[in-house]
Amino acid sequence: MTCFMSHLTTVLLVLCTVDISDSASFEATTEYVNCLNDVASCTKLYQNSYTDISGTIPTELGTFTALQEWQIWKNVLNGTLPTELGRLTNIAKLIVGYNSLTGSFPTELAELTRMTYLNLRNNNFLGTLHTELGRLTDLTYMSVGYNSLTGSFPTELAELTRMTYLNLRNNNFLGTLHTELGRLTDLTYMSVGYNSLTGSFPTELAELTRMTYLNLRNNNFLGTLHTELGRLTDLTYMSVGYNSLTGSFPTELAELTRMTYLNLRNNNFLGTLHTELGRLTDLTYIDLAYNGLMGSLPSELGLLTRLTYL
Repeated sequence: MTCFMSHLTTVLLVLCTVDISDSASFEATTEYVNCLNDVASCTKLYQNSYTDISGTIPTELGTFTALQEWQIWKNVLNGTLPTELGRLTNIAKLIVGYNSLTGSFPTELAELTRMTYLNLRNNNFLGTLHTELGRLTDLTYMSVGYNSLTGSFPTELAELTRMTYLNLRNNNFLGTLHTELGRLTDLTYMSVGYNSLTGSFPTELAELTRMTYLNLRNNNFLGTLHTELGRLTDLTYMSVGYNSLTGSFPTELAELTRMTYLNLRNNNFLGTLHTELGRLTDLTYIDLAYNGLMGSLPSELGLLTRLTYL
């Protein structure tokens, strides 16, 4: 192993890149970092998919100050994110998803102001999202879903106006959706399903006119679907099932003619189905079960020839 890593070090100094995705299993421990002491100038470190790297993240990783990209997803790392990661101020992409990491996010992550891509999903992280994350103003992609995070969304997230992808699903977030989210006008993907959010949908969501994917299901949202949602004409996926929404369907939903997936089940919607739903001819999936709807199905549903689930 020592000879192999020694040879690899020589190559790295030329390429400034480490890719050990196909190497044998080994623990990501201090011994590993010591073996790579001579490559502190490398810019990329890949330790991806099913290499079974175990143990904790060594604090010595903080010496890799030229690192611009680090990927170590789908492994079996445990422990916490070391505060020394805050020294990697050149990093733009950080991917440590699909591990068994725990603890809270170190506030030092806010020092990584060149970060554009952050993926911490499918771990066991606890605590809240720090307000300091609002300093990462270059961030375009943020995925922290499938953890055990709690608390409310810091309003500082609205400072991340370059964000296009936001995944916070399957956590324990509380409180309401802030009206400030309407400032994230570059968002195309937003998933906050499977939390404990409440309150009504802020009308400011209608400002997110580039949105194609919206998942708010399995929360405790109240109130009605705003007519303003009809402005989200790029929307192809919308799931707001398993909430406590009420009122009738706004006819403006018929403006979402690119929609392929619509889930409104397990709410308290009332009234009848509008004939205008027949305009959603790209729909392949629509679920309206377990509501308070009445009346017969409009014949216009027969125009939905691509439908595979009703």
